Amino acid sequence: MSRAPVIVEARLNEYTLRERNPHVPFSPEEIASAAADCAEAGAAVVHFHARDPESGAPSHDAAVYADAIRRIRAAAPGLIAVPTLGATEIPDSVARCAHVLALARDPRTRPELAPLDLSSIDVDAYDARRGFLVDALVYQNPLRGLRGQIEALRGAGVRPEAVLWSIGSARRLGALLERGELEEPLFCELLVSDLLLSTAPASVRGLLSLCEFLPRGRRLPWVALASGGSALHLIPAAVEQGGGIALGLGDWAYPELGTPTNAAVVAEAARLVRASGSRPATASEARELLGLAKA
Repeated sequence: MSRAPVIVEARLNEYTLRERNPHVPFSPEEIASAAADCAEAGAAVVHFHARDPESGAPSHDAAVYADAIRRIRAAAPGLIAVPTLGATEIPDSVARCAHVLALARDPRTRPELAPLDLSSIDVDAYDARRGFLVDALVYQNPLRGLRGQIEALRGAGVRPEAVLWSIGSARRLGALLERGELEEPLFCELLVSDLLLSTAPASVRGLLSLCEFLPRGRRLPWVALASGGSALHLIPAAVEQGGGIALGLGDWAYPELGTPTNAAVVAEAARLVRASGSRPATASEARELLGLAKA
């Protein structure tokens, strides 16, 4: 029996540079072009970071985000565009929302979703050949800060997208839902990684450990995300569990596909979703699942 359609999210660039794959988009023009191609390949959601067009350095300029969002919406009407919140680049939880709040003042650039990272975590990237790559960075998300983010986003008309880095994240999600501080339907990303030791490993077993602790009886459409590695092998298990997939050149260069574009990665993910008995949700179907207005 064919399963219900699932969300495919394209993660276009993160803070990734071009040494491993030259197709990582930097400028608003490149981001919008990649987003439109990913929509054509099967993505209903795109996540992006604003970047300096030349160097690729992180940018937190609301004007750069606004330019990218306007271009994405012109190139791919209906596609759900999700800007980042700055993550470890901006220590203060509420300050991470500043560009999103600025974007929300104009309906033409107001994001419909923005990430909400539900736990503090040691950024303890480790490679067996090179050892620890980071040893002094903690991504801080205290509960008070998260509540500030939630209220700021709610006041701006932007819905949170919950990012679960650990089982503790899933338990915190349950508590916030019980208290009515987060509302359903709530889009969730289940993050696993072989690079970050503080997360569940990027294996089927690691993903299922997070699935086990998702709050039951809630409307929580979700996607699996592998940070620092391929997410393709997770697709059959994610679909089996009723979830989708989030992947792109921001997380991994996908050398197993050659030197692919983001759209080529999405196309392979869409193929595997279909092979698993489902299909990628259209942008319209994703909007209905996530409780977003029709485009």
